[in-house]
Amino acid sequence: MCLGMAVNDKLRFVMLSLTDTVSSLYKLMEDEKYLRTRLGADKWKSLIENSSLQIHECKEGFNLQRVKFCETCSRVRLGMTGDEWANCKSPDSFIGFGGQGSSTCGTPTPELVSCGNLVRCRDHEDKEIRAFGYIFVR
Repeated sequence: MCLGMAVNDKLRFVMLSLTDTVSSLYKLMEDEKYLRTRLGADKWKSLIENSSLQIHECKEGFNLQRVKFCETCSRVRLGMTGDEWANCKSPDSFIGFGGQGSSTCGTPTPELVSCGNLVRCRDHEDKEIRAFGYIFVR
């Protein structure tokens, strides 16, 4: 699978390897079960110039749903989440596709970021970088 993001005419891609048992992208997402990927934070961040996550990178993969009892936390269909707390119980940042972000620190947040990088509750600047996303599957 090839993932790409374009911001201001800068297009970047990374390759994501999946197991042979995956028959389609739809099958990965239909049941909304979490499936871990192993790109790592540096690869996710390489898709968007000047992107970032909060200090603790929590999870990466498909179907990163909100943490139980945290309706204001970030979630993403395919990507990586981050949090300012090591326990990762209230992620306020993500890089990925199909993201929905909120903030546990009271910072205003857009309802939906279809593709890109959203960061709230950081020691320094918050980020909202919207991207055009590409997902190529063979």
